[in-house]
Amino acid sequence: MRKKFFSEEIGGYLDKPYKFGGKDSSGYNAIGLVYDFYKNRGIDFPTTYGEYTIDNIHLIWKERKDIAEEALLNTIKDIGKNIPVGEQVAADLVVMMIGESMFPGIYIGNNSVLMGTFKGVRSIAIDDLCYPILVRRLS
Repeated sequence: MRKKFFSEEIGGYLDKPYKFGGKDSSGYNAIGLVYDFYKNRGIDFPTTYGEYTIDNIHLIWKERKDIAEEALLNTIKDIGKNIPVGEQVAADLVVMMIGESMFPGIYIGNNSVLMGTFKGVRSIAIDDLCYPILVRRLS
């Protein structure tokens, strides 16, 4: 039953549009998707990242992604429970390395991550070019 519910839950996010700074079903960016997913599960996901908030971190990400990535990592490293990379299960928070950039996402099983991308919310396969560097279990 839980597997079916999770599958339906993820299906509600897939193909939602990208929206700069978006954090609801009208459109998502990467951090907004993660925030909304956990909020809908009753889990308090941080909305403050150092001196930035969920409402403005995307602005600095565009110009100084190194500062934004550091703020994100410093915030989420203390929430939930650390899980070794490779032992993630459905609904775990993952920070993915894609090229030279880090993005948060939600592990959905089958070696895939749900992520808010410029093409909308997508299921992204984990491979040599897109891989987790940090996994946190929030539930």
